[in-house]
Amino acid sequence: QYIMADNQIKSLIQSSVIKLIGNFEVGEESLAAMILSSTPPDIVPSSLSTFLIHEFCFRSERTYIQFIHSQLIQQCINLRSPGHFDKLIGLKSLQYEAEIDPTIRKNDPTLLLPVGKHWLMLILAGHVEQSRDSDFKYDTSSKIIEDTLQVITNMESSVDSNAINKLSNGSKLYFVLNILLQDEEVIRNSNVQRMAISLVSKYGSTIGDGYDVVSDFIGTCNQHSSLIHKSKTKSDPEDIIKLISLQSTEEGGQVLYDFVDDLCTAFCEFGAQYEIFIRCMRIFFVLPFSPRIIGLIIRKLKDVLALLTDDKDSLDLIIDDLKRALHARDKWRDTTILLDTCAFILSKTLSASSNRPATYRNLGFCYVFGVASISR
Repeated sequence: QYIMADNQIKSLIQSSVIKLIGNFEVGEESLAAMILSSTPPDIVPSSLSTFLIHEFCFRSERTYIQFIHSQLIQQCINLRSPGHFDKLIGLKSLQYEAEIDPTIRKNDPTLLLPVGKHWLMLILAGHVEQSRDSDFKYDTSSKIIEDTLQVITNMESSVDSNAINKLSNGSKLYFVLNILLQDEEVIRNSNVQRMAISLVSKYGSTIGDGYDVVSDFIGTCNQHSSLIHKSKTKSDPEDIIKLISLQSTEEGGQVLYDFVDDLCTAFCEFGAQYEIFIRCMRIFFVLPFSPRIIGLIIRKLKDVLALLTDDKDSLDLIIDDLKRALHARDKWRDTTILLDTCAFILSKTLSASSNRPATYRNLGFCYVFGVASISR
């Protein structure tokens, strides 16, 4: 009780537990379950710990067998020696198999350990499926995402948040934006919106021109896509820099293009009514992303551009948001892609039957962006 009453000590414990979970290897499933089940809910929320225990230990028959083996590992049975163990279990050590044959882990995605040091952020980009086991139920994806964001928010404000801070702001921004691809049930959660908007503002508001944020964002997007598709390719640091060039058509640039295209689709289907979507979509205008990406957003949202502005916006606020982006773009000449996009905004009418021209009053943020870009 004394420890939990001290917020500084509690933050240190939380950071240590998060890092510890990321360090668990194959064969340590029972240890992970023990740590998660015994950790107070204000360190690791119960919805998150219950979900992780299920995924580590009970997700499939294979994971359950691995869980039983890991319990024996903790009981100091020598799994690598032949004899009594084979007779007792009837199977070779799964830990030993995983060590001598990496294809076992690769071909069996149900074995989740190790989850890696950034597992907390990866949950934001995942999809939570409800357990088919009637005896093992966990919370909805909305609650799990909410509690994950709460842990991240707490760690960002803690004294020792190395488990979060070792990841760059651009990488963290990418994972938070993945929330927009969750089901609407998640987006509808007001706590999810509040914390996600706060984190996007924090990760996107960096000192400097923003190129480092964009570079890390694109690199993480590319690596995450490779992870999903089980690609062995790795991004070279020089290639990542090239991805923010104005006319990038490399594979990594296409990955970012597809990601933003998915965000635009979600915005048109249901996202425009939520502030989190408005704030997140505008980050691509505020940071120095490629004109190709800005052009994609304008084309996909051409009929709903006014919805990129909400009631909380003012002209001064919008100008402040765009100042840094305009200064960052001083390093290059604007391309015809960007200028044509801005010309499209300024020449846009409200509807096919309307002759009213685009103005700040009816297009808001996008109108200011178009005028500023053409003027410079």
